[in-house]
Amino acid sequence: MDPAVGGMFLWVSMPQNVDNRQLFQTALKFKVAFVPGEIFYGERPEHHHIRVNFPIHLGRNCAKR
Repeated sequence: MDPAVGGMFLWVSMPQNVDNRQLFQTALKFKVAFVPGEIFYGERPEHHHIRVNFPIHLGRNCAKR
């Protein structure tokens, strides 16, 4: 098997008192985005999950901040 070089999805479950919608608005201020988890639910969505995506591998070209 070849090592993965990109396209990774992570499902993050946070404490139930964390509202991903509020977290999303705060994250955008830092130019960070994620997919709120409730869109992946059919019924009774939970609002303390997010899906994080790392779409590409930048390797040495990735600027350190």
